[in-house]
Amino acid sequence: MGKESDVVSSITQILTDFALTKFSANALEVKGPVEEGGKYRWRIVSTRFKDVTVVLATSKPLFGPRKLKAIQVFGTIKDRDLKPNLDDLRTYLETAELIKV
Repeated sequence: MGKESDVVSSITQILTDFALTKFSANALEVKGPVEEGGKYRWRIVSTRFKDVTVVLATSKPLFGPRKLKAIQVFGTIKDRDLKPNLDDLRTYLETAELIKV
């Protein structure tokens, strides 16, 4: 579980940085992580753009610790399933286009 909590806190930091650079003063807040069963969910709420939601899916084998399964991003021009690593999330967010409200 230690590795999972490190990934969760790293994703929170990446999303906070993304919100500050993309939304500038229009970012209201980054909400999350909210644990929902085997998933973690974050939302970036803005007054000018559609909410961006990021979901980290995990799987729990019968024996052993949870494993990272996928990262999904919703609320950008192109919703996408990402590999379960932080580099793929950073790369995607650098080129993500937001949807205006």
